[in-house]
This record gives sequence, structure tokens and C-alpha cells, in this order.
Amino acid sequence: MNISQIDSGIISNIKLDKNYYVLKLEAPSMFKDAQPGQFVHVRTCNCGEPLLRRPFSIHKITPAKAKSSQHKFDLDILYELKGKGTALLSRKQAGEYVNILGPLGKGFDCQDLHTKEKTHILIAGGMGVAPLLFLAHKISQHSKNKIIVLIGAANSHKILCEKDFEDLSCRVHIATEDGSCGFKGMITAFFEKKLLPKANQPISVYACGPKAMLTNLAKICMIKKIPLQVSLEEFMGCGIGACLGCAIETKAGFKRVCHDGPVFCAEDISWKF
Repeated sequence: MNISQIDSGIISNIKLDKNYYVLKLEAPSMFKDAQPGQFVHVRTCNCGEPLLRRPFSIHKITPAKAKSSQHKFDLDILYELKGKGTALLSRKQAGEYVNILGPLGKGFDCQDLHTKEKTHILIAGGMGVAPLLFLAHKISQHSKNKIIVLIGAANSHKILCEKDFEDLSCRVHIATEDGSCGFKGMITAFFEKKLLPKANQPISVYACGPKAMLTNLAKICMIKKIPLQVSLEEFMGCGIGACLGCAIETKAGFKRVCHDGPVFCAEDISWKF
């Protein structure tokens, strides 16, 4: 797939809640073939500080309403205000530009969507919803597939995108650690104790979230022999596999999350159970 580095026009930068935003950008035609789980590397300012780009999952890609020779698609990025880079990004306004590099990385394997009837379970921890909405869009294009989405967070204020998934006819379940919304406890506990016992057809699981959540989920799926793909969150320097700053240990040696991932089959990773 082609990778582009462009100054992308900002269509909107909408504040969802105190610390969450959706940035909508103009994207060239090559983003048509972007895969769920891939990301873009964004330069948050042109002042030299912060020096490094910031990686953001592709949240959504839709055909542009006002097409031009350069602007073929709208690219959505969901981000959380949590540092200098995202603080600078939150101040950007429609009509300004940000430099993006992408689409980067390896996304979710969706090759069996056309042929196999199964239940696809998407599990998000906090900001893990970011790449999974794009994945839900992809899966929903095939009528054979049933989609169940599990969203977990510390409290109800950190539950994101519930309605977006419901608009795709996904069945959504919520878990919060403080019990302020949905199941009280970890989303992995809901998956293991409440959802799995009722599964009546083949399932595949896709997940993104904190490392502890993914580790626990990987253990459950390995015991149950359930296929699991995980999108990993690691600090990235270059975003193209050159700096080795995001290397993780797998059963085949060290792999670069930005280049060999960020999506991996869970069975290939050397988890520390």
C-alpha cells in the first residue's frame, strides 16, 4: 500500500467531552485502501517542540462530501487530551493544516468476512474504541456477520462511541470498574463470565486497550481456543520501523509495533502471564 506525507486540511475538530476530541481531516485517494487497525503519524505543530510525531489510529474513513483532485476522503481521528502534543492538536481549527504520514502499519485480518458466518466480538478498553469503530464499519458491510461490541472503562464518563457502534447495528455491552454504567467490573470479566457461556456459533475476537486488559484477554482466549487479534499501544518514535523504539517480544523474536503491527495475532506474542 502507498504511504503519503501530506499537509492535510482540517475539516473540524470537535470536542466530545472534557478530554476527548474527534479531528476530521481531508485525505487523498490512497486512503481508500486503508485497513482497520492502521494508523497515521501526525505532526502536532511546526514549532519543533514536541519534536516527535504522534500516532493515532484511523477511527473512520468516509467519502468526502466536497470532492476535489486531492481531497477524496474524510479521515477521522479520535484522541484524548493527555499531553503537550494533544494539547496543541486540540487548539487546531477548521481551515488549518496538519502534516500526516500514513496509512501506516498492519491492520486487522478481515479476509474471512466474505465466506464464513460467525460472531465477531470487538473488545475495547477506554481509548481502545479508536480503531475498532473502523473495524465495525468494515465487518458490517457483510450481512453474514454478527457484531458484538464490549466497551470497558473506569467510569461512565470514559465510555466512548456507544451510539456510533449501535448505529452500525452492533449489540453493545458496557462495563465500568466503579459500576456507574453497565456491568460492574472489568470488561474481560464480562466477556468470560457473561458472554462466552451464551456463545452458540463460531466467534472471532478483536481487541484494543491497556496492556493488562489485553494480557488477561489473551489468556482467556488461549484457554478457550478462540482466535484473537490485538491492536497494541506502544510509544512510537519514527512510526516506520527505523528507530526500534516500539519493539515487543514475540515467539518469532522481537517485532516492531509500528511496522509489523500494531495488530498481531495474540498467539504470536510472548505474553507475561
